[in-house]
Amino acid sequence: MKILFFILIAMFTFNLSGDTEQFFKHLLHQAGNSMIAAQNVCRELPARNTALKKEMDGVYQKAYENKNVATQILAEASYLLGFLQERIDEACGKMMLADIESIRLILMNEAVKLIEANKRSENFEAFIGNIFGTEYSKFLYLAVSVGNLEKMHNDWAVKMSSKRNNFIELVNNISDANKKLREEVTNYTRTYKLYFEEAAGPLDKIKDKKEKSSK
Repeated sequence: MKILFFILIAMFTFNLSGDTEQFFKHLLHQAGNSMIAAQNVCRELPARNTALKKEMDGVYQKAYENKNVATQILAEASYLLGFLQERIDEACGKMMLADIESIRLILMNEAVKLIEANKRSENFEAFIGNIFGTEYSKFLYLAVSVGNLEKMHNDWAVKMSSKRNNFIELVNNISDANKKLREEVTNYTRTYKLYFEEAAGPLDKIKDKKEKSSK
């Protein structure tokens, strides 16, 4: 969780001092920018990862048919990319429901909590820790998580694409990439559950409302 806090601190630049109106303008502005960045990623990342998994499925199938010694490594790659796809679809499915009005609603509903957290915080790192569990913090985490998922995808793809002309080195690279992806996506899943498993976030509620109205 500390890692996430430091990521958020790097993203946000506003000063916690100042009047209440300015404080909420900064919260809205930063969350809005994060939402736009995450939604831009989500317009492409699901399809990109799907295409990558499909490619690896084909490579695995050929290796399986030819009883290649690398079959298990390639099977793990397909599995991990599938698991990553589930996490991408989950996060992007929620993020694409968001708009500036949903952020405003969160800020309105949690105004007292956020103001109190601000008063207790000496710096922004402390503020992020003090708002943990709020819907606003869940929203920030969701926006950050999309970028983390994109990085996992990109890191695996780059590692896999190197040395493609040398099958042995290619397989070794995929094996190394698998180890890193397995660790990162597992840690991501644990943190995601920490934020969203105990209580539905605001975007879950919006999704449920839309699904009920469409029936």
